[in-house]
Amino acid sequence: MRTYSKRSLVGPSVVLGLLLAPLAARMQDGAVVAEPAQDAFAPTRDMERTTRTVLSRLDSMHVRDFELDDSLSSEVLDQYIDYLDPRREVFLASDVAEFQSLRTKLDDAFKAGILEPGFAMFQRYHERRLDRTRLLARLVEQSLDELSFEEPDALELDREDAAWAATRADWDALWMRRFKNDVLTLRLADRSPEEIEKILARRYTNELARIERMNAGDVHGLFVNALTATLDPHTQYFPPRAAEDFDMQMSLSFEGIGARLNSEDGYVKITEIIPGGPAESSRALGPGDRILSVAQGPDADDADEPVDIIGWMATEAVDLIRGPKGSTVRLEILPAEASEGGATRTVAIERATIQLEDQAATKLVVEIEGDEGERPLKIGVIELPAFYMDFQAYSARDRDYRSSTRDVAKLLTELQQEGVDGVVLDLRNNSGGSLIEATEISSLFLGRKPVVQVHDKRGETQVLGGERETFYKGPMAVLVNRLSASASEILAGAIQDHGRGLILGTRTFGKGSVQTLLPMKVGELKLTQAQFYRVTGRGTQRHGIEPDVVFPPIFDPKEFGEDALENALPWDTIKPTAYDENPIPVSAKREIARRHTERSTVDPEFIALRRRLARIARDDGNETLSLVESERIAKREKSEKELLEIENARRKALGLDAIESFDDLGDEDVVENEADAYQSEAAQVLADWIEVMGARIADRR
Repeated sequence: MRTYSKRSLVGPSVVLGLLLAPLAARMQDGAVVAEPAQDAFAPTRDMERTTRTVLSRLDSMHVRDFELDDSLSSEVLDQYIDYLDPRREVFLASDVAEFQSLRTKLDDAFKAGILEPGFAMFQRYHERRLDRTRLLARLVEQSLDELSFEEPDALELDREDAAWAATRADWDALWMRRFKNDVLTLRLADRSPEEIEKILARRYTNELARIERMNAGDVHGLFVNALTATLDPHTQYFPPRAAEDFDMQMSLSFEGIGARLNSEDGYVKITEIIPGGPAESSRALGPGDRILSVAQGPDADDADEPVDIIGWMATEAVDLIRGPKGSTVRLEILPAEASEGGATRTVAIERATIQLEDQAATKLVVEIEGDEGERPLKIGVIELPAFYMDFQAYSARDRDYRSSTRDVAKLLTELQQEGVDGVVLDLRNNSGGSLIEATEISSLFLGRKPVVQVHDKRGETQVLGGERETFYKGPMAVLVNRLSASASEILAGAIQDHGRGLILGTRTFGKGSVQTLLPMKVGELKLTQAQFYRVTGRGTQRHGIEPDVVFPPIFDPKEFGEDALENALPWDTIKPTAYDENPIPVSAKREIARRHTERSTVDPEFIALRRRLARIARDDGNETLSLVESERIAKREKSEKELLEIENARRKALGLDAIESFDDLGDEDVVENEADAYQSEAAQVLADWIEVMGARIADRR
């Protein structure tokens, strides 16, 4: 790699970039007028050294071959602008035009560890963001009584490709629409004018304080990640504070609600529900839900004033949501299926310490009625929420160390003792975990056969497989969905490639890469160093695992999945390894799929699911949000009526009482320790397979 001295970089273009920091500009009558800036953010020597180390590690270890040149510099600039202003509402067009002087210079700056260009751009963002938030605060004081929600007006929802404001008039109009939407959303939540003023004043005051709290570490993390994100979405630099949060989430024990968060489009969004945590137990939260506010306390009367977290970074929201075991946090949620401005709900969750055993595998048995004169088939279902292993106990040679393989083997033994005819392994929402455990659990069903290939930057391939004899030889199926990722895809792919069982559900996530965590001088670097491949040589990256029998999806593949992430590594193939091909006959899979389709078209649960998905797809096509109050009320009432009709149709078909509103749903509607619709159908499909393939196990009565 070429090296550059700092001296060699100080040319006219770089000087222009460095001058961005002390220069603040404001718009007056459409013209740029210079004004003194606040104290500029400045990088430290440690940050510069860390940046050079990050670049060195990327060059030597990242699975993707890349050249840090002018072309990549251009990508980094666009990525950084998108990080700072994803909705294109903070910067002015003149700001973005000014940044173009850096388009082919950031590569040279990174090579020399020079961070000033990124800090200068952030300084401009910081000033613009303060300006806009102060505008909102003034509007609360001056304009609430003057707002009209009768004149035609709308807020643009997707501004990813919108033009930046060219004049202050355009800029102010854009933010006035945002302000009107803030007010209207609270009006529709039956807030009084006094409450609206109080809530918004507090929201904008908190936002100002949050912006003013941002420090050089935050800037450093954003700027370096604008580079790492161009390589792949899983390579990420964590500055000290973010590194602490990441380490805590990866530990075997932490206190909180059990959900992973991300910042997206101005919202703090739930990206994953951690198995065994309070969020999963509550069944009230799910991936894609957006958190609008956070309050501390068990109920509305005793809770503290809610803190509005719209516009917050996820790391800041985590600090507010995390708390001691036994305490309660109240979250105001905009559901994943709701459009912006839709109805919200409040969820109270008691925090708990999440331990390894909370993620343990569990089992249940589903009975499938047979033909007249035949006994019912018993299908065991094993839920495996994560691939876990107590590495500390394992390293200490504790013979009783906990692992997912040991737990699954124990459950398989119990199910066989109960006389099950087949087993469904439920890997839905299982985002992965230990690679060792993925291969070992696979060996419970495959024995010593190869499971996965790991291909690294050097072009070397390692074939991994189990080291045990086959533990369970009966009929089996694996149930997956869009959130089944990484280790789940390794196991499902191996079962499918060896023809060992059926794969049921929807296409999986498509994460076929391996990351390692490296300590830096400042913070930590999570780096993609290898990729997974099936024994056939096909990658799981982006493509995931295609099921043999497809169930209706819950998660939108445009929102969830590797191929929904920017700069995801491409799909490719390597040479296959030696393995015994034993494919399931295509005719058998077609017959099983036909039977599933017949059932699912009349099943009340799947009918309701398809109707809800159709609604979401329809609403996703909306590009604007009306700021006319009567239109918003009509839309909300129509949406609530449609959802209620869908739910009551489902309840009627199941012999349940109708409800007048979703507030009438009680604890009796959440049934523990019973198969859900997907598990029940998976058990039925496996029973079909046993019949079609003639693999029915002898009657053990």
